[in-house]
Amino acid sequence: MLSQCYGNALGVNSPIFANDPQGIGEDGAVSSKVLVVGLMERAVEVQGDFNPTNVAMTLWAFATLGQQPREELVKRLTMRVVELQDDLNFKNIANTLWAHSEK
Repeated sequence: MLSQCYGNALGVNSPIFANDPQGIGEDGAVSSKVLVVGLMERAVEVQGDFNPTNVAMTLWAFATLGQQPREELVKRLTMRVVELQDDLNFKNIANTLWAHSEK
């Protein structure tokens, strides 16, 4: 159900899912693998708009899932943290550090 919602939000017919049509079930549900890859690609696209909480929570989410974000996403989020360093609060810093420690 959750994967179906995310698949619809991202657009099952979008290029994100075109590379792995096997990851979409007959009922339109998206496999976990395809969902994570699709969300990772979307995060790369929109990371420039992320605020400190968005960066911290994105890294935290991947760490909680036990997923290693793609190198490109880690690089871009790291650059975004540097850009936003003056706006980081304690929780943003703690969550970001925790996520990096889970690698």
